[in-house]
Amino acid sequence: MPSSNGSQPAAPTVAIVGAGFGGIGMGIELRRAGIDAFTIVGRADGIGGV
Repeated sequence: MPSSNGSQPAAPTVAIVGAGFGGIGMGIELRRAGIDAFTIVGRADGIGGV
């Protein structure tokens, strides 16, 4: 759907909270859906959850 000025809408930006199994899985599914504008954030320095 074009915006009011006739240009294409901005790509969605997604924040995924949690870098565990579910967060990584969500990132994979977003990529499969063609959405590359996302950030995965977690409490720890590395990947992995509880």
